[in-house]
Amino acid sequence: MRPQQPERHRPLAKFHGHLLLAHIIAKFAINKRIVVQVFHGLLKSFQPEPKRVVTAALDILTPVMTSRLEDDPSILQHWTKKILLEDTAAGSTQNYQHILSLIVRHHDVYYAIRHSLMTNILQGLSKFGLASNNVSAEHRKLALELIETVMKWDLRQRTEAEAQRNQPQQSSQQEQQLQLEDTQSSSCDTKSLMSPSSSSSSPLPAKRARLSATSTAAAASAAAASAVSSASSTLSGDQQPSGSATSAAGAAAAAAAASKPFDKCTKDQIVYALMRFAVYIVDGNVNNLGNELWTKRPIQLIQTLLSPEWWPDTDLKLSFFDRILNVPLETRGANSVQTAQMNASLEVLRVLFDHLDRSALLTSMRLLSKGLCNCLRQASNPRAVKLMGPIVTRVFSLFPPESDQLNQFTKHSELVEFYMTIYKAILDGFSHYERTSVTNSPATAQLFASIMLLKATQADGNYVIVDRVITHFGKLLNRMAKETFNATATDTGAYMTDMLITSFDIVKCRLNSMSVDTRRSFLQLLLHLIEKSSDTKLLKAIVSLIREWICVTRPEDQASAPVPKERCQLLMKVMSNISNSRIRDEDIIDEFLEAVYTVYSVPYYKNQEMFGKLEQAFCMGVDSGKPAIRNKFMRVYMSEVFEGPHANSLQSRLLFIVASHRWDKMGSCFWIPIAFEIFVRAALPEARVRLAQPGRYLGGAATGAESASSSSGPVVKQEAGLESEFAALAESDAKLFYCDQQDSVTGAPSTEADSKDDSKVADDDDMTGANAAQESLFPYEDPARLGTLLARDAQVMSELSDVTNALLLDGMAALCYVDHQLADSLFVSTFPKLWSLITESTTSAPGGQDVSRQLIPYVRKFIASGIHSHQMDVHPSSLRTFVSGVTKCPDITRTIPHPVLCYLGSQFHMWHECTLLLEHYYYGNSRVKRGAFETASSSAAVSTGSAGEFASDYEEGLLQIYSEMREEDYLAAIWSVRAPCEEMVKAVSYAQFGLFQQAVEAGEDALDRKFSNPTDAIMKDRFIEEHYLSYLRQLNRWAELPRFAQAFNCCNHRLVAECDWKLSDWRNMHNALSQLGNEYPRRDKWRIELLWGYWHLCGKARSDHADYVSPTLPQHVERFFKLSVDSVIKEWRRLPALVSAVHVPYLQATQQVMELHEASGIYATLNNVSYGRTPVTTTSLIHDMKSIIKTWKNRVPVIMDDLTHWHEVIQWRQHLFHEVHRTVSSSFVQDNPMQNHLKMIALHSFVTAMIQFAKVARKHHLYFLSMDAVEKLQANEYNMAQPSYLKIKQDFKSRLDIVDSRKENILEAVEFMEKTSIKFFNAMEKAEFFSYKGVFFAMLNKGDEANKNFSMAIQLNDTVYRVWMHYGDFLEHVFTKDAPSRRDQNAILNGTYAIQCFMEAAKAQSECKARRPIAKSIWLLSFDDATGSLAKCFEERTANVQPSHFLAWINNLLVALLGVEGKHIVSLLIAISRQFPVPLYLPVRQLCAALKAEPNSQQPLWRCSNVLHRAKDFHAATLNAYEALCDGLSSLSLDWQHNALNQLRRLFDSAVSAAAAAAADADSSDMPIPTEVSALLTETLKDFGGVEELLSDPEHAKLRSELSSDPELQPATGSLQSAIRCLSRKWLPTIESRARRLPRAFLLADRAPQLANFVAPALADPSAELELPGEQLDGKPVQHWVKVHSVLPSVRVLLRNGCAVRCVQLRGTNGRVYSYLLEQDSASSATPPPALASWREASVGHLTRLINWILAKEKEPARRLLQAAAPKCVDLGGGHRLTEDSGRPLSLLDAHRAANPAPEPDRPLVRWLLDRRLATTAAQLPARDLLEELIGDVGPDLLLKRCLAELAGPSEFFTFRRVVTGQLGLLGLLEMTLGLEKANPDRLLLQLDTGRASVTRQVWSSSVAATVGSFASQAADSQPPTAVPFRLTPNLCELISPLGIRGPLQAAIIASARCLVLPKYQLAAYLRCVLRDEVILTYRQANGGACPEADALTQSVGQAVSAILARLQALAAFEGAVSVVPDYVKAASDLDNLAAMPAAYQPWL
Repeated sequence: MRPQQPERHRPLAKFHGHLLLAHIIAKFAINKRIVVQVFHGLLKSFQPEPKRVVTAALDILTPVMTSRLEDDPSILQHWTKKILLEDTAAGSTQNYQHILSLIVRHHDVYYAIRHSLMTNILQGLSKFGLASNNVSAEHRKLALELIETVMKWDLRQRTEAEAQRNQPQQSSQQEQQLQLEDTQSSSCDTKSLMSPSSSSSSPLPAKRARLSATSTAAAASAAAASAVSSASSTLSGDQQPSGSATSAAGAAAAAAAASKPFDKCTKDQIVYALMRFAVYIVDGNVNNLGNELWTKRPIQLIQTLLSPEWWPDTDLKLSFFDRILNVPLETRGANSVQTAQMNASLEVLRVLFDHLDRSALLTSMRLLSKGLCNCLRQASNPRAVKLMGPIVTRVFSLFPPESDQLNQFTKHSELVEFYMTIYKAILDGFSHYERTSVTNSPATAQLFASIMLLKATQADGNYVIVDRVITHFGKLLNRMAKETFNATATDTGAYMTDMLITSFDIVKCRLNSMSVDTRRSFLQLLLHLIEKSSDTKLLKAIVSLIREWICVTRPEDQASAPVPKERCQLLMKVMSNISNSRIRDEDIIDEFLEAVYTVYSVPYYKNQEMFGKLEQAFCMGVDSGKPAIRNKFMRVYMSEVFEGPHANSLQSRLLFIVASHRWDKMGSCFWIPIAFEIFVRAALPEARVRLAQPGRYLGGAATGAESASSSSGPVVKQEAGLESEFAALAESDAKLFYCDQQDSVTGAPSTEADSKDDSKVADDDDMTGANAAQESLFPYEDPARLGTLLARDAQVMSELSDVTNALLLDGMAALCYVDHQLADSLFVSTFPKLWSLITESTTSAPGGQDVSRQLIPYVRKFIASGIHSHQMDVHPSSLRTFVSGVTKCPDITRTIPHPVLCYLGSQFHMWHECTLLLEHYYYGNSRVKRGAFETASSSAAVSTGSAGEFASDYEEGLLQIYSEMREEDYLAAIWSVRAPCEEMVKAVSYAQFGLFQQAVEAGEDALDRKFSNPTDAIMKDRFIEEHYLSYLRQLNRWAELPRFAQAFNCCNHRLVAECDWKLSDWRNMHNALSQLGNEYPRRDKWRIELLWGYWHLCGKARSDHADYVSPTLPQHVERFFKLSVDSVIKEWRRLPALVSAVHVPYLQATQQVMELHEASGIYATLNNVSYGRTPVTTTSLIHDMKSIIKTWKNRVPVIMDDLTHWHEVIQWRQHLFHEVHRTVSSSFVQDNPMQNHLKMIALHSFVTAMIQFAKVARKHHLYFLSMDAVEKLQANEYNMAQPSYLKIKQDFKSRLDIVDSRKENILEAVEFMEKTSIKFFNAMEKAEFFSYKGVFFAMLNKGDEANKNFSMAIQLNDTVYRVWMHYGDFLEHVFTKDAPSRRDQNAILNGTYAIQCFMEAAKAQSECKARRPIAKSIWLLSFDDATGSLAKCFEERTANVQPSHFLAWINNLLVALLGVEGKHIVSLLIAISRQFPVPLYLPVRQLCAALKAEPNSQQPLWRCSNVLHRAKDFHAATLNAYEALCDGLSSLSLDWQHNALNQLRRLFDSAVSAAAAAAADADSSDMPIPTEVSALLTETLKDFGGVEELLSDPEHAKLRSELSSDPELQPATGSLQSAIRCLSRKWLPTIESRARRLPRAFLLADRAPQLANFVAPALADPSAELELPGEQLDGKPVQHWVKVHSVLPSVRVLLRNGCAVRCVQLRGTNGRVYSYLLEQDSASSATPPPALASWREASVGHLTRLINWILAKEKEPARRLLQAAAPKCVDLGGGHRLTEDSGRPLSLLDAHRAANPAPEPDRPLVRWLLDRRLATTAAQLPARDLLEELIGDVGPDLLLKRCLAELAGPSEFFTFRRVVTGQLGLLGLLEMTLGLEKANPDRLLLQLDTGRASVTRQVWSSSVAATVGSFASQAADSQPPTAVPFRLTPNLCELISPLGIRGPLQAAIIASARCLVLPKYQLAAYLRCVLRDEVILTYRQANGGACPEADALTQSVGQAVSAILARLQALAAFEGAVSVVPDYVKAASDLDNLAAMPAAYQPWL
């Protein structure tokens, strides 16, 4: 049994049932009685609880009532009106509201019975709209909706009536058809009462929806007739109306009643109700926003109803307005209901008056005049006065006041009082505002109302009342403007601004009515507002007012506007404020520019004064960023400037740009687009654009569709000759655009070079193959659609044929204004063409003069003029772009003096452009290209000539610009040829490498020299100022500097001030700064302001002998801080975009300025003047000081910074801490703990700063300066009682670095340590102390004392890295010094102890610190005995070392695995594999594969297998995934063309090597093919292009057959020379051309499907994360390793050095993409096994990284960025390897092949081989002459040209060249010292984006010891080498330049060598470890897998290391500034030496 519902839920359940029935009725045909019952029940349900349900049900049921009641609206009318009448009788409004809401929602349903409901609607309006002021918002909304419903009914009635009048017959026919269908549908519905219907179950509404408006009208008429008939026979009570059919007469009457409009009475009642509703609906709060909202809608409805389209003849009843408006002010308050109703009444009257004609308005004014006058007198209600404005405007427009009526203003008696009241109201508002001394809201509001009223009186240009009050009104404007400035609140300021704007609008046309004083005051007020106001709205109104005055040009209107002179003043004031950026609003600027445009476009102003004064404003319009404004100005500009017969000549336009136009008026804008447009406007506007190279044309789609099959649909044929019509702008033929060069525009014929270029492009573009192009030409299968697309394409191509110069060039010019970079590139590339056209046109003219030569002085003068001062701090700079274009014209640039170039370089951001230009003319070559330079032809040999060979002027320029750019190496190079004496050269050379002590000594010798030549005397002064003083600064010898202040013509106050603040002489510092004033360069401004800040903060109190600092001190320091920051930022913007050495001083300045600001905060807090805040406590002060000091400790300079900067930073901190200590001691209470704490903080910080300076000086090898700083610290009066270990430590290290073999120096150091007290040291400090003491004793050969001190240090603390290293070095020295006794037990024990010490040191957290102990330990394993004592110790101690420290030494450990000590290495390798399986896996797997091929290697093989299996046990998933990646990469195959190219290239290289090896044979002209070449040739023919492709491509079989049958390649009959010729001339070009046409990429899914989803195993097992290949080689922390996320699906195919390589891209987990080259090793039998070869290369890379780590720790190599590139390389096995491909590599061979493409790129190599062989026998051509000839053929500058073409600009090229020069020097040092193989042109790579240089696959030479020994003997004898020590071929010399060779290249070699020979880095330890592996691998390869004996191994390695160190020592020697490096450089570039090199070296490159 169902539970009974609660009582309260039953009504709701009932109405839910009604809702269900409503849904059923809507979907099904239900009995009419049920429908009526449900509808009646819902109509009576007005309770609030079920309201939501009832509303939903009615919304569903009501729309279908008509259809469900058989179109009988009488039932709907009956029940609706019945319930309304019952509700009215009961006095309830709820059900009334309920039903009226239903009528509103469904007004279309109730449309037919609307007339019967109007009475109820009007009653509803009375109840809900006008009942009382407290009507709810819901009732108000209902009232408005009822009126809108009536309006909708009326609109529908009028629409239907209009439609019925237009088509009466059609409506009748449609109605008859509709009645017939209704009858059929009714009979159908009665048969199935409850049957469900389909979507068309209610056919009547569906069909009506498809009928027109006429049918709707007819249906509505019929329904209305039925309703009227039914209403006449309704039953009484609840009886249901009869449903009988009406008669024909009744139907006609009903139709007529339905189409009847509302009668006039109803309309009047509706409008009257709306008016009353709008008035009475408001409440008593006049400021209530709701009043406006509820009033606004009724007023809109009234305005609509009174329009001519609605009810224009409505009778308006306005009597109730008079009652509301006439209520006296005394009876109501300001916020009363009457006041609100008055305001609402005025709003309604505004609308009503607009619809009244003249007579009706006059009648209404008779009734309402008294009330309106009452409103005007409402001083306390300004809103009413304001609302009177529109009413006044309407009345004044119909009845304008008359000036001859005196005080009455009109002759109409009805309006006299009204007009007088208006006049008095205006005057009363003015008077009230004047009487009020203080601005208040009522007076301002009344004034605003008066102003609005006065504006309303100006209807239709009537100014009678305005003229009466204008004098009075003019006086108020000044006060209004003043109060506008003083208004603080936003709303008040906006209020006053609106009043001012309205006032200006009133008086703008009545200047002629003003008195002279009033007029002058008004114009002065405008000028003042323009100057001072910051209100954008007000300024915009003023500028609009000025523009209106500017537009007044008719003579009859001149009196009402200012005279032209006054207009000019106003415009000039606006222009000045826009120029200084005080006005930035774009709308104001646009308005102003429109006014300026009017001035220059109207003839009236052409002879006026403002036409010339507004030139700057005109330039602003020309440079406007808005195209519409800019184009208007440019039209005026072109029409005014370029007139006459020569207007379109290029020379006249260029002369206008450089001589006539004043670009300074443009300010700092980028005017290059203007200049470009001036040039392009010279083109023929109507001429068609043509292609300079017609072969480059790409046809439309119709061209390609012609070859498609006919089944693909119709093809529209392209118009003939389209190729010749369509064209694009080409730089190579600028003649097409200029009308003064030729009579008609014709296309230039393509040259032979162009045709060759076109064929090459065609070959490149056809790489996808012809078959791929025909597979799917059009993806559309619909023929009609394809035809439409082709027709549209043909139409577009036809329209393109009509492109003219005007369309193209106008668009280009417009783009230049938008994109300044585009403008820069276009102008720079176009200007040389324009200049060549000017030159050709003037020189080719008959009898004409060379105008170009006459233009050059103007261009030169324009470049050097001062009109570009605004462009100094602008980027991009217009002058820079102009000069960049000019520099491509040699006949102009060679006339520019060097001072001008230096000025441009330093002042206009053109540093590198001018530097390269000066170098260009300094060397005497002609290489000019885009501001950078391109060599045409120059000598291949490098000449380092003397000063007499170069122009001294350019040397001066280079000296100046190199000095400003801080290019010290280039500067030293130019000084070496420019210095007047040898002492200056020595001083500069010493300082170049940081030897400042020696530089000062040499400089003092130079100062003693006397020069009679004035030029030499000037150079001496320059040397003192730029060099010698900087040396003294570096040495901190500030006391010696002031004596040089008077050395020049005037006192150097800046130098004096700088010295004084360092020496704490604050008084003299102030005097020097005061005398300096502003007489200093702009670049020094930041330093002068910084010095002023120093003096205010630290020196002012001392100089004034006061301990109290003024409260304004922080403000002064803050001012200097801001000035310094602004100056630094400005100077930074002047520098090149790429950061270089010239940026370093400003980066250092930023740190100094910030520390001044922070020190100011400390000092302000210390003196309780902390920027206006309350004084802080001592605890807070201590906390602030600690935080800043901690920041300063972390913010220290880097090792590359000069010692001057270090000293300035630390000296400033010392001054500050000294001041803090002094202030605390004198200001605080004595014996205060906080005081003592604060003093100790300052003291500790002071000592720390001094120690830090000593440490830096020591690292810069200024040991005496470091020791001097420590001594000063010990002698300081504030020194702590407890000596600081840190300062003692610095003293120890300095003494340790400076001691030499002299015993007295070592004894002095030991004596110093003996005197040192260590009782205050902690255990760790004592341990280090004793370790240093042991080092000194070891140097004295006191082994027992040393051992004793080392033991004591270990006992004190056994965790100090340095202690273990010192002890280990000592034990190693003891163990290895006596070779015969190393096998003794005691000696072995020392070795064991040494390994133990090294392994303890390797426990350090830093991997860098563990490198040296690990290298030493591995080397000591070479001395192990038969029992393996050393290896056992190594095995035991490595268990405590982090495995990550051994990752870089994996190959070394695996080599050790091969020896007898290998069994003790296994445990370490297993420990490494446990944590890092990926870096270990491939090397172990490769070693296993190599050992399987060697006999007698079972034991090492077992060890490797053990390590490999254990690694797989630990990390099976990871290694499986890694193996899948490696195997998948190795399986990536190339196309057969690429494979064939690689095979032929390998064969060619092998033949070249064989020919070079047989070069010494005298009878070798017909040398047969050698055996190894023949074997490789046979293998190539057998496997040509890959086995899998033999049967798939017939072309492959054809080429293979031709290759096999080539007689010159037959091993039996062919010769080596013929084979080389055949390969180079025929087969290599053929295969390479085919390879270039192939696709440049393929998908992994096609050739290696397993790699496409490679990431799946790693995702399945999160632990299977793989590092990027070679990630462990960088030495970065393990947590920073990047993992492999996925393999990119596309593999690129690159052609490098004539071979095809694959480029694979891996995406890392950090989101970046890493590229790797997948290369394949040579398969020749002459090469070593792949594993051993790759390991030998890896050992060189490993040593290179270790050397990089050493170089980064020294200043000189670090500041030169000397870091040898060592790309990551991972051997995958099987001859495949992955090499990191970073950046944009460029090799010499690639540059040669790009400059000398097919058909024979290898011709120089072949000629070198063959002609050189002939020369040895027949003496036809010596080797040197042949080399010179090849250099001339190939070009000595091809590398330079390629770099210039690839790099973006001069800055990029200069930076690239500087970095490359240092890199080549470092690579040359490594090559000639380490005995590496020569860098052939295919293996030397230059990274174009970074400048890094690297040599790929570089290995040790075949005999390391012999090679380095020969070089060591040469270095020892200081004789130049007899062979090429490193690569410095002509192309590299041309790229580097002679100054680059003399400066940066040699400096890089010397600086690197001096760093590597320092004893503290112990390079020998790393060399021994690396060369040990090289010797072992070489020996095993030569002896079938056997390992060398220990003694032989150590002897060989020792000799090699000794030789390397000897050569490094020779290169590092720099005694007397003399080095052997220039001899090596000369030998490397000597042509005789180069001619002796083998062919593979290709010395001509």
